[in-house]
Amino acid sequence: MSFRVVRMLACGVALVVATACSRDPETAKRKYVESGDAYMRDHKVAEAIVEYRNALQQDPRFGEARKKLAEAYEQSGDVRPAFAEYIRAAELLPADVDLQVKAGNLLLLVGQFEDARARARAALKQSPRDSAAQVLLGNSLAGLRDFDSAVKQLEEAIKLDPTSSAGYASLGIVRLEQGQQNEAEGAFRKAVAADPKSATARIALAQFLLATNQQSEAETSLNEALRIEPGNVLAHRALAALLMTTKRTADAEAHLKAVADSDPTPAATSKLTLSDYYVFVGRLDDARRVLEPLTAKDAFVASRTRLAALTYAQDHAAAHKLLDAVLKRDPKYARALLLRGQFLLEEHKLDEALTQVKAAIAADPSMAEAQYFLGMVQDARQRPDEAMAAFTEVLRLNPRATAAQVQLSRLNLDRGRRDTALQYAESAASAYPNDPVTQLALARSLIANGNVDRAGQVLTNLQAAQPRLPAIRVLLGKVAAARRDEAAARRHFADALVLDPDNLEALSSLVGLDLVAHQPQAARTRVDDRVSKSPKDSNVLLLAGRVHAVTGDVPGAEQLLQRAIEADSNNLQAYAALGQLFISEHKMPEARERFEQIIAKRPDSVPAQTMVAMLYEAEQNRSEARKRYERVMQIDQDAAVAANNLAWMYTEDGGNLDIALQLAQTAKRELPNRPEIDNTLGWVYYKKGLASLAIGPLKAAADQEPSNPTYFYQLGLAYVKAGDKVQAKKALQRALTLNGSFAGADDARKALAAL
Repeated sequence: MSFRVVRMLACGVALVVATACSRDPETAKRKYVESGDAYMRDHKVAEAIVEYRNALQQDPRFGEARKKLAEAYEQSGDVRPAFAEYIRAAELLPADVDLQVKAGNLLLLVGQFEDARARARAALKQSPRDSAAQVLLGNSLAGLRDFDSAVKQLEEAIKLDPTSSAGYASLGIVRLEQGQQNEAEGAFRKAVAADPKSATARIALAQFLLATNQQSEAETSLNEALRIEPGNVLAHRALAALLMTTKRTADAEAHLKAVADSDPTPAATSKLTLSDYYVFVGRLDDARRVLEPLTAKDAFVASRTRLAALTYAQDHAAAHKLLDAVLKRDPKYARALLLRGQFLLEEHKLDEALTQVKAAIAADPSMAEAQYFLGMVQDARQRPDEAMAAFTEVLRLNPRATAAQVQLSRLNLDRGRRDTALQYAESAASAYPNDPVTQLALARSLIANGNVDRAGQVLTNLQAAQPRLPAIRVLLGKVAAARRDEAAARRHFADALVLDPDNLEALSSLVGLDLVAHQPQAARTRVDDRVSKSPKDSNVLLLAGRVHAVTGDVPGAEQLLQRAIEADSNNLQAYAALGQLFISEHKMPEARERFEQIIAKRPDSVPAQTMVAMLYEAEQNRSEARKRYERVMQIDQDAAVAANNLAWMYTEDGGNLDIALQLAQTAKRELPNRPEIDNTLGWVYYKKGLASLAIGPLKAAADQEPSNPTYFYQLGLAYVKAGDKVQAKKALQRALTLNGSFAGADDARKALAAL
């Protein structure tokens, strides 16, 4: 046999042997693990992960490979797969006590307390005196709200290992949950004493001190933790948060950078947090420098979304392009969908904004921020009910969301619900007493509720901290006006306009003072000057139109209101004002046309539908009026004006008196102090033959409007039916004295004669 043949034969045998080995899963999986271990020793974590996964392809139930893969994922910072692999490994290696405890502690972090308890018991079955397993059992019981059992287990853990800080720290948390603050503090301090070199124990103590408002000592404890362990991420984060809340923002940067620099995770969460910090302090270029290199798969969508937000102010198109790239990569990335909605809201593309924000909520229903911007979009669309529903949902998701409380305070004020508005404002202001937004909301609600003295004090304190905030001057002007100090009110409103020449509230307040002072020309001059500077501002044109209307310049008012609608076809207030102007000029068809235009844009607009019904009623088209009122009640069963008017029509036109009574009671509930509401309710009672019930509301109406002969006439009829001739005579005589020829005068005389 030649040498060449022998060599070829040897190669063939080697190839056969190698192939046989590679086909043996048991051998292959161990070789892959050995290769992975070698990569880990060389700090090549990504390569090690590949090898461990290859081992698991050979044997998915290879517990050792699962454990090593979990450790590699954890070292790479890839938390989700690390968590999953630790749980699988623990299932495959029930005798590994440390692994059971590790998996159990991870389950605690995600709130799976039942599963964590099972891991603790599995560990204790293998090693009954393992203190770490005992601590895990105590913590899982605490998570299940079984505090007494938790305390028992943690005290047992401390007995097993008095030098371990973990048992004391966990006991402190449980005691705090039980409301035993002193016992909790004692446990946290014992944790530090048990292991003075434990950074974790000092961080736990610091977190307790922060929770109990002991900020200075908490800071000391965190600094001690960093002295022991300079790279401790949790200590750096906690100290950065503490420095931010104590207004030492610049000092927080070093800690956030330390965390970001040590963040190996593909998602680069800490780097994103650092970029958010730079945005917060106005260092936008530094934020860009952090974000631009983050092109890895897991960081791409978050970093590009943030870059889009930074870019928008300078280049709208470029910002939208960045979001296009993000949404192409991840079409359901909620933050990008929300940001696009915010861009569209800024561009006043309200329907498109609504679509995007709703898509963000569908992608992440728990995102309170998306619900908040849904409220803002609905508010911009002049849909107050939908806006209030969205802001209320924000508070369900996050009861401490003061921005939503401020918006709900404003919307309730607009609805005349002053008490509710004040409640929301008080809650926001107490949570953030140094925030001008919450304090302004409180002052505005106090003014609306007639508490001008307290409002003045709130504003004076706020002005000391924010001397150049125009809104403060506006509200100080309103306080002065409420105190009938016209000179001071004018001065404050004028100061607001110096600080902010575009402040429409200050302008309208000055105009209001001009009108009260019987200076119509001054009011017109003021708004005309503003129109000349902002000829396409719909709200300015609306204000000017209203001023011209109340000062008798109807042609000028009509022209200005038409311009307001042309400037913003969605300005429903301008349509309504023009409709009211046409009504005052007895141009009923033109008025109805304007309100129908509103309905075309907003079919569920209660004010517009009500106005159209009232116009039909004024034109004696009672059939169409009734249909429109009934439509209003379908939209809003608490619509007071429609309920009142429809109740009256049912009563006068032979309708169902039981339904009429329900409608009148609804109107009374919503508008309790209106004479026309009381009159309707009383008249329904009268028509139902319930004269004794009718007298109260009919008298209330007459007392509130003592110049209305009809109210006294109807009250007189109720007294007649109730058998009180003396009061009946007084009421009927009063009606005829006020106006001897009012619509019911002849019937009043007949009733008097019958007495």
